[in-house]
Amino acid sequence: GTPVHFSAGDADPWISPSAIHAAARSFEEAGAAVSVRLFPGDADHRIRPQEVEVLRNVIASMRASIDAGGEGDA
Repeated sequence: GTPVHFSAGDADPWISPSAIHAAARSFEEAGAAVSVRLFPGDADHRIRPQEVEVLRNVIASMRASIDAGGEGDA
C-alpha cells in the first residue's frame, strides 16, 4: 500500500496520541502501509530531523521501486 507516516510528540497540544492512532487505523483499513512514531515527553508541534529522515527513506524506496519498473509502492 501507499506509505503513510504519522508522528508527533506525545504531549503535543494540537493532536493527541489517540487521534494519531485513530488516523493510522483508518489509513491501514484503507490499505496504506502505515508507520507511527510518538516522541515521549515532547510537546513541540514541529517537524523533527528524525521525521525528515523517515520521509527521505520512504521517497528513496519509492524511487527505487519505480526505477525497477514498479509503481512506486514502498
